[in-house]
Amino acid sequence: MTPTAVNYAEALYELNIPLSAVQQAEDIFSSSAALQKALENPVVSQREKDALIPRVFPKESVNLLRVLCLHGYSRLLPQVRQAYEDLIRQKNKVLRATLTCVTPPDAATQSRLKDFIRKKHHANEVELDIVQDTSLVGGFILSCGGSVYDWSLSGRIQRMKQTLTRR
Repeated sequence: MTPTAVNYAEALYELNIPLSAVQQAEDIFSSSAALQKALENPVVSQREKDALIPRVFPKESVNLLRVLCLHGYSRLLPQVRQAYEDLIRQKNKVLRATLTCVTPPDAATQSRLKDFIRKKHHANEVELDIVQDTSLVGGFILSCGGSVYDWSLSGRIQRMKQTLTRR
């Protein structure tokens, strides 16, 4: 993610632009190659772009698209949306975590894992993404906030091998 995308995301946050409007704008932008070419093309005048944008994009995102086009950054819209989502999560103390496991855990186990993450990382809320990986053999790996908790059988076997080879 570029610093420019982060700067635009911060401006969106300060202006309190709804995330849904930015997501919708990105969906529209990404779904049409012709629209992307028109907005990125320096031969198309800014006046023409300014006339096109309100007809295609949600009202709340029109100024964002105009400024992105004016500075030649329309291709950064997906990064701006991602940076904006990340900023909103950060401001609301919502932490995204990834649970890699052989079989998905039940609701009670997910709840305990979320409680662990909330306490450990001082988060208000946890968004848990579950990824299945049979190579773990058993157990799980929990990644969040720059920390990795490896409670998988394959990880334990690897650590045991390292311990035995050091002796």
